[in-house]
Amino acid sequence: MTQDELGAESNVWRVLNQSVLGTSHARDGDTCQDAEEVARAGGNVLILICSDGAGSATHSARGSRLACRAAMRVISAALANGFTFEGDEALDAPLHWAEQVHDCINEVAEAEGLVSRDFACTLLLAVLGESHSIFLQLGDGAIVTSNGSSFDVVFWPDRGEYANATWFITDKRSIGRVQIARTGRVEEVALFTDGLQSIALDYSTKRAHPPFFLPMFRALRAVASSDELQVALKRFLDSPPVNERTDDDKTLILATRLPPPPI
Repeated sequence: MTQDELGAESNVWRVLNQSVLGTSHARDGDTCQDAEEVARAGGNVLILICSDGAGSATHSARGSRLACRAAMRVISAALANGFTFEGDEALDAPLHWAEQVHDCINEVAEAEGLVSRDFACTLLLAVLGESHSIFLQLGDGAIVTSNGSSFDVVFWPDRGEYANATWFITDKRSIGRVQIARTGRVEEVALFTDGLQSIALDYSTKRAHPPFFLPMFRALRAVASSDELQVALKRFLDSPPVNERTDDDKTLILATRLPPPPI
């Protein structure tokens, strides 16, 4: 998705988002099993969603796309119907969003004579308003927020009961593992799938790794148009230094509404 040009107002969101095929999947002739969606809603609300299809699921690539599209429809409808970030609804509604995403994928599976686990995938989303933000995560990957200098992990990646396992939106039993948070105003945010965890997170401290994020956010704040950065981000995610550390699919969404630095 190509983002709007940077406006004169400091409150304008600028977004980068890319999904890149992992080298192990490329060797096996697979398609990218990650997906992402970005959209703006009324009142300068930004919706960011990403999903990672399970490598063991036969239709995981479709599952991640279905999850992102279903979540976008559900959230957009909620906002159109008057959802606000205030009160108990702000924490209750996201769980219903997750349930609706699960039901949507399950309906597709049943219509095709399949089961929902054939579409197994994670789900991460952020709904960013003027003064409040909502975050939801089921499974691994992570969401990182920033005020421009420090970085915070909203939820630590949720691994499953066994090594290299996690939780999926396609499993009804996993809905109870959904993590939901409401915060105040967020100036910058990153969402990424587990292919980037080893690079973007510091496991020794369970914190975000600033050297990973700072250069990209600084570049995003400074541009008048993100078109050239979309290409640069894709090139970075598929670069040898990154591929030497992870052979998985990689999705990264970056968004900032901080103003560019003074000239």
